Amino acid sequence: MQSHSAQREESDRFTAQAHDVYTAELAAARLRGAYPIAVDLFELIGTLGAVALGTWALADGRLTLGGLLAFLAYLGMLYRPIQELGDVVASIFAASAGAERVLELLDSPPGVIEAPHARNLTSVRGRVTLTGVGYHYPGTVPPVLADVTLTLEPGEVVALLGPSGVGKSTVAKLLARLMDPDIGAIRLDGHDLRDLTLDSVRDAVGIVLQETLVLDASVRDNLLLGRAGREAGDDQLREVLTRAGAWDFVAAMPGGLDARVGQKGRSLSGGQRQRLALARALLRDPAVLVLDEPTTGLDADVARRVLPVLVVGRTVLLITHDREVATYADRVVSMVDGKITELPHPEDTASRPCGMVTQ
Repeated sequence: MQSHSAQREESDRFTAQAHDVYTAELAAARLRGAYPIAVDLFELIGTLGAVALGTWALADGRLTLGGLLAFLAYLGMLYRPIQELGDVVASIFAASAGAERVLELLDSPPGVIEAPHARNLTSVRGRVTLTGVGYHYPGTVPPVLADVTLTLEPGEVVALLGPSGVGKSTVAKLLARLMDPDIGAIRLDGHDLRDLTLDSVRDAVGIVLQETLVLDASVRDNLLLGRAGREAGDDQLREVLTRAGAWDFVAAMPGGLDARVGQKGRSLSGGQRQRLALARALLRDPAVLVLDEPTTGLDADVARRVLPVLVVGRTVLLITHDREVATYADRVVSMVDGKITELPHPEDTASRPCGMVTQ
């Protein structure tokens, strides 16, 4: 806001919104305060009316004194539930806004549905093929991917280059089956991902996205996220943190592995969150690993130490803008206009702008 000289406008907007909230809360407080007063007034008027009518009926001989006293006792017992009912109604209205959002989420259709007869993939070599894959996001006319064809052999590291917005991250999400292609097929060791159970796909394909997911939990819990059985020894956790260049800052945190990182990892820097995500991927040890801009927030020295550890012994799709990062790949491809084009060897691309295709 300071760099755009927008402090005054944002302050005025915040003040206006805060005033609206204050007005609404004040009206609600007045209603909450008026309700018990109204109930007490109703109780007083009702009791006085009952006494007056009861006295008249008593004098007329149509009501006994015991009957009048019993009626007044029952009437007094009625007012407290009425007052508590008002509190319940207020709580229901307060919770209704949150309930609407939850129900909207529950009613939304799932993006990916497991096939009724989906099968488990017991052993994974890591051969990945994309054949004629196309995808478009709802509400958009031009598809973000059109006829994408690519093969990754077992143990091969392929760098995917290209400018922002061409669909590289979409490819990453499709490989992890976070969504399904509109046309074409993605196969793992010859099996269409849609014919496999979601657990099989997620166990075989690990993904590290640009938007690093860090839970409001301990370092240990964040590392164990998604690992089968949610168990690992401290030595194993220290090993993957060391390989990801994260053990130094974790060891310095109060509590170490059990230190909480805060909501969205607010106690960590961007680079620390990224290293934590990379360590989590190493702990899962998937046969196929998709890295979407894995060096975001990392300095060059850390990237040079961590990347060779990540890519060894597995099939890797390395999505990057960094020319130096692309040199870790066995093969380089570029995406332009939703299609993939083969590029020369990474060492040959180091001298040209990353993601540019020779026309």
